[in-house]
Amino acid sequence: MQAPEEQSPSDQDKHHPRLAKSFSQVAAATVASKVVGLIRDVIVGKAYGTTIVADAYQYAFLLTGNFFVMFGGLGGPFDTCTVTVLDSKSEEQRPAILWKLLKSTFRWLALLTLIAYAAAPILIPIGATFYKPRQGMTLTVAQSQTLLGHELFLQLNIMLPMLIIAGLLGILYGVSHLKNKIVLPSLAPAIQSVVIILFVGAAWLKFGITSRLKS
Repeated sequence: MQAPEEQSPSDQDKHHPRLAKSFSQVAAATVASKVVGLIRDVIVGKAYGTTIVADAYQYAFLLTGNFFVMFGGLGGPFDTCTVTVLDSKSEEQRPAILWKLLKSTFRWLALLTLIAYAAAPILIPIGATFYKPRQGMTLTVAQSQTLLGHELFLQLNIMLPMLIIAGLLGILYGVSHLKNKIVLPSLAPAIQSVVIILFVGAAWLKFGITSRLKS
């Protein structure tokens, strides 16, 4: 049994610039993700403050945002499955298989999103009965629960498409891994924050959160 060949010092030196470049790219992507996350928190705080709308956003994020992180994030099931499926295929086979994977994922997640839309009017009033209003609120418990249910329904109407986006992004992360492109997967938290900013901004502009709460 032959012993593995050792790399010469010159071969090892060739990897040092490449390693340094990869490290700097990942570091820059991580810093960018933190900055975008800070901007996300500022925008969410500006839009919702400490009102019942903020509570509704947090509950909606438990469903959509956590699904995005667990299933669409770096190293998630869509990422891992994409690498597993495509890794054993030739370069000629991969585009067709990838297209089928994207279409199948879109169909199933679109169905899941439609089911969530249909179930929301039934499940939200039930869940809202467990809500306890913050101290200092002038509304009664019943009024707070009714308002929370209404706001949570609006938030989910805006944020549920994140379920579809999560699956498609997870697949693209898997493709990036196969191509040894590490920058896009490293930007996963930033992309998630950008998606949240877009949907929160859409809710803010469409429903006029601040003006409605003051009226």
